[in-house]
Amino acid sequence: MASILIIEDSSLAQYATLVALRTAGYQVDAVTTIAAAEQALSRYTPDVCLLDLILTDSFWRLTCDRIGRLANRPPIIVITSDSHIAELLQYRAQVLRKPITIQLLLFTVQAVVSRIQPAPA
Repeated sequence: MASILIIEDSSLAQYATLVALRTAGYQVDAVTTIAAAEQALSRYTPDVCLLDLILTDSFWRLTCDRIGRLANRPPIIVITSDSHIAELLQYRAQVLRKPITIQLLLFTVQAVVSRIQPAPA
């Protein structure tokens, strides 16, 4: 199953997302800061990055730039209540506007994963 890195500073949102994705069978790691995301991305490349657009320790563009420089650049799914959607297009990011349901999150993750991984035979 696909690996997902959640970058989310809200403990409640992170926990709900982590549980939903693990229950759906994904391998999931979660971090709360851009600094922790940088460390995780230096150790491995996840299949998908799930990024909260507004974090407390840095500007979201830095993380998108870092992810974009990876050799095997994973798709980015951005969750936001902000209005930077047009700017996110340069990162080829999938954008979900808050509030979102777990069903929409799972559907979006599955759609992104199905584009990068072949269906099992």
